Amino acid sequence: MEPIKLDPMDLIVTLSDLTSHKSFKYFTLLVGFKEVFAWLDVHVIVYSLEDEAPAWYANVFDCERSEKKIEALKALKTKVVFGEPRQIAYSYLFLYQGERRLLWMKRINYENLVKVCKTVIQARSEEISKKFEKLVDIPKSLW
Repeated sequence: MEPIKLDPMDLIVTLSDLTSHKSFKYFTLLVGFKEVFAWLDVHVIVYSLEDEAPAWYANVFDCERSEKKIEALKALKTKVVFGEPRQIAYSYLFLYQGERRLLWMKRINYENLVKVCKTVIQARSEEISKKFEKLVDIPKSLW
């Protein structure tokens, strides 16, 4: 019997920058969940409006500058700061299973990361259950 192949899951994090104190707090929190995400087979991707991530961020998670992807996720806002328009990205969490969005959190905090993990466990359980039913094909007349 072959192992059951699960659909890929991505946790997408949107941030305005990667160097501020606020972003550092978010990354520290995400790093605390790094092993849990690895165990649950969740790929973490960080999109920001900054060009480069500090070296230790890039080694832990995939960091990418992508204004288009942030805009597609509806996490981009234009503000006027000192008379100049400036774009910011909201700090959001998105959990995707393949192309399907499972979760959207408007805050990055410990409680919401726990909710993300619980959602992953529930979705994985349902997925394994469906695939297991298809894997074991016993006619009902034999029960």
